Parts: sequence; structure tokens; C-alpha cells
Amino acid sequence: MKKWKGSVVVLLVISCLLAACTSSKQDTKKKSGSTEQIATIQHVLTNQFTSDPELIKHIESGDSATVIDSNGNSTQPTSPSPLETYYKKMYGAYFTKKAFDVFVAAHAFRYISTAQNRGYTLAVTDVTATEVKGSEGDYEFTVHFVAKKEGESDKSFTVTGRTSVNADGKITYIRYDDADFVKAMQ
Repeated sequence: MKKWKGSVVVLLVISCLLAACTSSKQDTKKKSGSTEQIATIQHVLTNQFTSDPELIKHIESGDSATVIDSNGNSTQPTSPSPLETYYKKMYGAYFTKKAFDVFVAAHAFRYISTAQNRGYTLAVTDVTATEVKGSEGDYEFTVHFVAKKEGESDKSFTVTGRTSVNADGKITYIRYDDADFVKAMQ
């Protein structure tokens, strides 16, 4: 009987140790995933709010995905434009296909283009992202950046928003709260 009780105690201790180790590995994996997701968000936002001479060149040259044929009809080219290639290189690995298409159409160069049209360049000073409690894969972010124009004082801005990242580490959704920037650039 004593041997049986001793065996049960040993099995319980081993079970507890295994459970603790498994829990620790899952916590480490979750923290690692969260860290990678935050790095993805920071990469995208840093590039989006930093004036890049290559992007500005594409914007100024009017690179476009749509081509107008001799009859005045718009068509899609058989090869991607330089601007599409640029976006794919800068952001393609960080978004799902659908989210990438929405991002490029609605947000990708909105801030840099708006600033550029008014003679400003943008430079990020800080990007933070924090996971929303109780909502795995959802993050709130804050981007602090400055708009610089020769002969003027720098203008500081903060844009906040929310984004979702799937289990594969790809952004599936992004939303911005940028009223102050929009108002200042009008």
C-alpha cells in the first residue's frame, strides 16, 4: 500500500511539473507571437509615416495601375506599375491579400502624399502598439511624427488607431484616427 501511495505522489509531482512546463512554453509562444505582431505593426506604420524619396518619385511621376488606351478606355496593364511594385516590396509581406488591397487603395500613401502636396516631409519619432486586453490579435497603436517644411517650425502630430493581426502574423484590418493631421493639412 505504501508503494502505491508513493507511486501516486511521484506521478502527481511529474504531472504538475509537465503542466507547468507546457504552460510556460505556451506563454512564451504567445508573448513571442505578440512581439512579432507588434514588430509588423511598427514596421508598416514607420514606413507609412516617413517620407521616402522613392515613393515621392512615384507619386510625382503619376505612376498608376490603370492605363488609358487609344479609345479612352481604362485597362489594367499586364505588368505591375513601379508604384505597385514599390508597395508590394514595402508592405506585401505584412498584410493578407484583401487587407493589402484595401490598404494600398485607401491608406498607403495618404499621409506622405498629403504632406508632400503642401511642401512637407514626414518623419516618425515614435510608434507604439499594445494588444487590446481580451481581444487576441487586436492592437491599438499610436504614431508620433513631425511634418517638416523648409523655413517653418516642425509640426508635431499624433495619429492613433486600431489594427488586427491574424495567427499568421498578417494584418487583416487597420483604422486610423487622424483628424488633427487632416485639419492641419487643409
